[in-house]
Amino acid sequence: MKNPTVDTARATLRRKGYSYRRAATALGCSFTHLSHVLTSRRESRRLLARIATLPESPIPYRQCGFAALPIYEHHESQSKNRSPGSG
Repeated sequence: MKNPTVDTARATLRRKGYSYRRAATALGCSFTHLSHVLTSRRESRRLLARIATLPESPIPYRQCGFAALPIYEHHESQSKNRSPGSG
């Protein structure tokens, strides 16, 4: 069953530019706990309320880390590192 409060929290994280990992760090909880709350495996009204108070992320979500690389760039760099005939 969908929980509108959880859906709102997930949408808030996306809108403010947070990944689950960066949000967990900013909120002072573990990634696993945040993930379980946002997938309705656990309940934490306090954590959901704190998500609403997060400021905008200084670095938008898809502009840092591995997620920032378009898939084709990752595959191109992988193929450049292979020797011919290596599969």
